[in-house]
Amino acid sequence: MGVLTAAGLPAAMGVGITMDCDHDEPTVLSAQAQQGRARAERTADTLLVQWEKGKQRFEDRIPVVEKNFDEEHYFYCGYNPLARLHLVRKDTVDLFTGLLINDHTGQIIPAGYTVIFSPDLSRFLAIRQPEYTEGEVWVISNFDGTPLWEGRAGMTAEGDDSEDADLIAELDNPYWLPSGELQATHTCLGTDEVKSTRVTLKRVRIPGKPKGATYQWLPKVSCPTLP
Repeated sequence: MGVLTAAGLPAAMGVGITMDCDHDEPTVLSAQAQQGRARAERTADTLLVQWEKGKQRFEDRIPVVEKNFDEEHYFYCGYNPLARLHLVRKDTVDLFTGLLINDHTGQIIPAGYTVIFSPDLSRFLAIRQPEYTEGEVWVISNFDGTPLWEGRAGMTAEGDDSEDADLIAELDNPYWLPSGELQATHTCLGTDEVKSTRVTLKRVRIPGKPKGATYQWLPKVSCPTLP
């Protein structure tokens, strides 16, 4: 998946802080990890992350018997001084994800292996990859980790909302607008002509429910159903 950088965006579009774990080579320290590695210690099966007033401890779970599904591994990915957050990658048998650590409070915040913050740092997009699901899962949360929306990075056929439903379109290149809304590139799959459309995740009111609302990617784009 691609993340647009400041150099690749029109001037009118806002760009927030991005924290990222190397999904393929977690043992190789990225520039972010090198910047913060003095705050992290790694032993054979334990990761210690130093925050302002203490340490957070993460212990790998290594299966004793084959096909034990209670397995976890942690990797330090770096520290961002503006957001004052550390990012730790968490791999389990069925999910590649990540955790944020607030350097001021020590709070552990569920996130993803890639985290993209809105320009005002009030929200973030976390990107996760389930092992047995096609495509990524995107989660938008407030800065404190309160989830606001979750969905797959793609579109399924109308009426098919099951977790294993095939995607007929993919979402890529997520970035935040100055308005605080998330925008992405929508591309239909399985077509000879590649057609990409910028779509925005909008909060939409539910008819008949004054306080009810949901989120939709707009404008709606029609894609052919895959055979």
